[in-house]
Amino acid sequence: MCIKSAKPSVPCKSEGVFDFSHLQKLRENRSAVLTWYDDNGRVELVGPVVTRWISKTAHYLVDLFGEGAQPSVLIHLPPSWRTVMWVTGAGFAGADVQIVGADRPVHSAREFDLVVTSSASTARDLARDPGLIVVLQALKPFALQWEGELPAGVADAIGEVSSQPDFIQFTDVSALPTHEADCDQHHTKGSRCGAVLTDGSPTYIQCIWQAWEQGLSALWIDPTLDQEPILRQELIID
Repeated sequence: MCIKSAKPSVPCKSEGVFDFSHLQKLRENRSAVLTWYDDNGRVELVGPVVTRWISKTAHYLVDLFGEGAQPSVLIHLPPSWRTVMWVTGAGFAGADVQIVGADRPVHSAREFDLVVTSSASTARDLARDPGLIVVLQALKPFALQWEGELPAGVADAIGEVSSQPDFIQFTDVSALPTHEADCDQHHTKGSRCGAVLTDGSPTYIQCIWQAWEQGLSALWIDPTLDQEPILRQELIID
């Protein structure tokens, strides 16, 4: 299960997709739509901020490969709110996305058009392939760029994405399937949280999409953290 909660839950009433219409509604939601807890602390992202990162990421791929090109993208990142933005934006751009955890080595990426990684050594090795685009993603919550020297042939992910438009302007926007995720919805007094995520299972991003699809927020807690005080602070449990 990608969702755990101390409260009783009811099944999600999901339409099965997170699409452009939901992104438009997310843009109008000035409340927190994603709250993220990890070793770096707490990050709260409101709707316009999430929409902006998703749109910029989608436009970056369209700018690289063209609209409707369906590039193949490898996301070599740990569970992170930035990972959510990459997967969502790439999905809206029509990319075929594969996620590989940062704890797993990537020795070859010949079948991919773009690799996003947080590992400088991985980026350095993969950039030796002249036909592959490799970008390095800084994971600190408020990082503005990659810290340190970029390996030859590797671009800074934040720098590449930041210059793109704030909202999707291309017309061929793909819908993202959510029906494969095994998610529950949690309604608690004082909270509009629709997804409480406590692991990095492959479907955790789809669970977040399901919450957004229904106009709800999502909470992700690193499984190594003490979850009970966090759940109390976020009004998930009494």
